[in-house]
Amino acid sequence: MKLLATIDPENLGPGLPDGWRERRASRAVVFDEKDRVAFLFVSKHGYYKLPGGGIEEGEDGSNV
Repeated sequence: MKLLATIDPENLGPGLPDGWRERRASRAVVFDEKDRVAFLFVSKHGYYKLPGGGIEEGEDGSNV
């Protein structure tokens, strides 16, 4: 797998939206046979995100 980018507090922007908390996560850009990118819709908050998951204590981003 090729690392395309790292997004962290230093390059993200001016803070989190109200009510949000910081959490480390690893995401993947997944393409199908027609080069379409997979996104997951978070209906509770009305936004899309890349597939992946949170990084727990003792894990690194490659095994999430």
